[in-house]
Amino acid sequence: MRKVVLLFIVLLVITFSIYSETEEGYYLFSPLANKNVYLIDERGEVKHQWKTSYGPGLSVYLLEDGSLLRSESIQSRDFKAGGSAGRVALYDASSNEIWSYDYASKDKLSHHDVEPLPNGNILILAWEKFSRNEAIANGLDGDFFKDNEIWADHIIEVNPTTDEIVWQWHVWDHLVQDYDKSLDNYGDVARNPGKINLNYFGSSDKIDWNHINSIDYNEEKDQILLSSHSFNEIWIINHNISSDEAKSSKGDLLYRWGNPEAYDTKGEQVLYQQHDAEWIDDDRIMVFNNGDQRQHPYSSVLELEYSDLKTEILWKYEKRNDFFAKNISSSQRLENGNTLICNGPIGRFFEVNNNNEIVWEYDNPFFSKTPKGEINEVFRVHKYSTDYPGILNFK
Repeated sequence: MRKVVLLFIVLLVITFSIYSETEEGYYLFSPLANKNVYLIDERGEVKHQWKTSYGPGLSVYLLEDGSLLRSESIQSRDFKAGGSAGRVALYDASSNEIWSYDYASKDKLSHHDVEPLPNGNILILAWEKFSRNEAIANGLDGDFFKDNEIWADHIIEVNPTTDEIVWQWHVWDHLVQDYDKSLDNYGDVARNPGKINLNYFGSSDKIDWNHINSIDYNEEKDQILLSSHSFNEIWIINHNISSDEAKSSKGDLLYRWGNPEAYDTKGEQVLYQQHDAEWIDDDRIMVFNNGDQRQHPYSSVLELEYSDLKTEILWKYEKRNDFFAKNISSSQRLENGNTLICNGPIGRFFEVNNNNEIVWEYDNPFFSKTPKGEINEVFRVHKYSTDYPGILNFK
């Protein structure tokens, strides 16, 4: 009996020491093969659960008014790829649908991520399909590219009150290529870093050409941050322009970083199939750098300080022999300076301090049966502080 009591005391001390280095808060996540969304506290207790009729597609956010914003999958037959969605929805605390918006057709489909804006509008990531002939007519090397279609990314901004698309930006409007001299978009790729090389495919499966997997918004700068998985780069574009201006050079990339090869420039590749690029503040970005099994077989979380001319890694979390998430996953800088990390493929969340010490951890217990077995994978996790307005209904 004495040994049991001592063991309990030791566990209590350990638990208290772990929680003393984290702050109270609530963690929001949507398991990949599960139609439910969960909100847990720092002790892993489920504080709230939303039940929906759709699988994730893939991101989810708790808004300041307490509603849940979710990208959802309609299981499109025209776009069969990881991250496919087709639908965005808002739910109240009782899982009642407040609003939904379908963006799905034979040639367009929303995917991966959405971003709520301060004005109430929503940015939505989407694919648009071009035929092989259309792509060749724009300078694609048809001898190299053998598929019948190519998907390029675009962004739409939707007003949920009117369901009107009030702004949009398309990768296809910002192409450069050095293959067909007869075309207007022919040029020196390295001399046009604001353009996107139509004949660069990086880690793409070619059809899903850019595979942008996250979108974030900076209100102060009125800019949009994107993560292109296939190009192994993060991009920044201007939002403070009209849709017509977004088609012109004003809509070119303002900043890109992670893989100089993507625009024919010498330098070290740093990003490998990364996810979840987010602003920490106006000059700093955090990104989950997944890695590549052949070239870079370990993951890392990077804090970057950037300008137009220079990018510096200020901090990173990296365990080369014990940390590798081949896909999905996320990271978030918290108010107390700690960093919340989601190892998506194994459904593990953990929080580290500035010394890279784990001060909190949690394994997603919600497994689902799939053709490849039972999984508890999670695309991303968000932590909300106890004073976040949207959390008041769930405390």
